[in-house]
Amino acid sequence: MNDIYSIAAKIAVLYPCDTIRHIAGKIADIRAQSVGGLELEMQWSPGHRKNPIVRQFCEFAAESSLASREVASILLSACATRELVGKDGMLEILWTGPQTAAVPVRQTEPALCELVDSAIKNLFIVSFVAYKAEKVYKAIRSALDRGVAVRILTEASKENGGSLEEAPAEILKKKFPDAKFYRWEDDSSSQHVVHAKCAIADGDAVLVTSANLTGAAMSKNMELGLLVKDRSVAGKLQRHFKALIDEHTIRRV
Repeated sequence: MNDIYSIAAKIAVLYPCDTIRHIAGKIADIRAQSVGGLELEMQWSPGHRKNPIVRQFCEFAAESSLASREVASILLSACATRELVGKDGMLEILWTGPQTAAVPVRQTEPALCELVDSAIKNLFIVSFVAYKAEKVYKAIRSALDRGVAVRILTEASKENGGSLEEAPAEILKKKFPDAKFYRWEDDSSSQHVVHAKCAIADGDAVLVTSANLTGAAMSKNMELGLLVKDRSVAGKLQRHFKALIDEHTIRRV
């Protein structure tokens, strides 16, 4: 029996917990005293079934004559442990674009929404532009409604030293009048832009990505990022942006 727990732990490291929870729910719904390996495999996507670790897990579960809810519980326990450990340090690859079976990666949009949903006190978001990211907007609205202090830094308009005809902050203000918006102001004559893209929740976790806060970046473009659940990293970035505000490098719009 120890083998199945070890394999479940490997699965929890390989795949996002929201994927594992979804599959565990499907397995739990199987009505049988014990489940067969093939029946278990069919609950996973075709890409997942190509992974030998997934096949091995299904084979061990079938050989152990476990009930479907017991198999689901093993997966959920491995997932919960991973998330608990992850609070003190975990790294996930985030990706928007073509998928492969070779390397399991997490979609950018659900990871960003999860990060926003996890915020309790503070949320700091940086993006060059922002439009048509409706699912993320919904998560931000929910964060504001539960009392999270939301700050958003975007590129400035040409009128204010930036590169855009219209500042994203002016558009977002209409959606989130209770959030605070910032732009980078530099007295030098050299051209500069806010090209960073990240989101920091409570100094506990940070998402760094190539994706702007746009619908295309969330669903169509090829975008790469990392979700870092590490207080030392996220805390440093949070303090860095706070210092930029305190020193008036980035200023309230």
